[in-house]
Amino acid sequence: MADTVLIDRSFGETRLAFLTDDQLTDLYLYRDEDPDLTGTVHRARVRRVAPALDGAFLDLGNGHEAFLKTRNPPSEGSLVTVEIRAEGGTGKLPIASLTITRTVPDTLPDHPARLDQDAWPWLRHLGDQPIITAAPDIAQILRAEGRAVTLQHADPFRELGLDDDIDSLISAEVPFGNGARLWIEDTRALTAIDIDSGSAGEGRASLATARAVNDRAVSEIARQLRLRRLGGLIIIDFLRLPDKAARLILTERLTAALKPDPIPSEIIGFSRAGLFELKRPRLGRPLARDLGTQGKPTVATAARQALRAARVNARPGQPLTLTCAPAVADWIAAHDMATVFAKDSGAHMTVLADPALTLGRFSV
Repeated sequence: MADTVLIDRSFGETRLAFLTDDQLTDLYLYRDEDPDLTGTVHRARVRRVAPALDGAFLDLGNGHEAFLKTRNPPSEGSLVTVEIRAEGGTGKLPIASLTITRTVPDTLPDHPARLDQDAWPWLRHLGDQPIITAAPDIAQILRAEGRAVTLQHADPFRELGLDDDIDSLISAEVPFGNGARLWIEDTRALTAIDIDSGSAGEGRASLATARAVNDRAVSEIARQLRLRRLGGLIIIDFLRLPDKAARLILTERLTAALKPDPIPSEIIGFSRAGLFELKRPRLGRPLARDLGTQGKPTVATAARQALRAARVNARPGQPLTLTCAPAVADWIAAHDMATVFAKDSGAHMTVLADPALTLGRFSV
């Protein structure tokens, strides 16, 4: 269990960061403009049965769709009550289940509709850990729920450098010391993780170097799988180990590193090609859906990065200019974030669009 939970509420987003030994272990983002459907309950209409896929396509209403995974799907056109188990990955629909773990109304509608309306769905992630926030409205919600919370003036995310840690999750490259790094590539079919010894070894890594780098990689791999909420088939290209005994030891170490993860992985092991395989259930929205991937932030992420940087420089009553990519400027205008910024900081912000700037690049 995490030692501490930090909660931030700013610019239409609630962020929960779980820290263990001062290291980020879990991160949840709840954005007003794109709510996470995981755990929500719906009255859905079966749009099309797909026997070859062991399931059926569902209409959830309000333009939302999902896929019901079952070998005995209900008939087309019928209404069913389902719970969303996992958000879809890239280009995929959310996965629904007929098993309902939450309370539903006694009277069900005769059309597709959402049945639960949690005002604060992020509360379900909290245990009895100490909670720190700089947001008075968050502190008020938590205290109304009977939870102890520390309300401080300084932003705990900025204070602990977590904004930089969170931004690094957009990158495919994950350094883990002495020049070694992971490369994480998430595709529609699988997630591939490559271990690069970098400056830890010159040319082809020696056996001792391979063992040392692989041993250090396992803890970071386990951390990244959990943080990024990666699921499905995961292929890891460790530095090559020639003997079976060394591969067995590495398998045991990775299994141990994955044990604290609340979502258990299925260890498949080394293939004949020397690649390590495991499966992790797709539960919860992949972090890349909100943050971005392959070093490119989403527009919403880039906008919030710029707004948080501008807030650091804001002075009550003083004008401020934010220059950013056109897509970011459009997003800020569409969501009236200049008004939110003025209310939050007391400063008047002018937003200028510069076509020469890419997502993630801005000036204040």
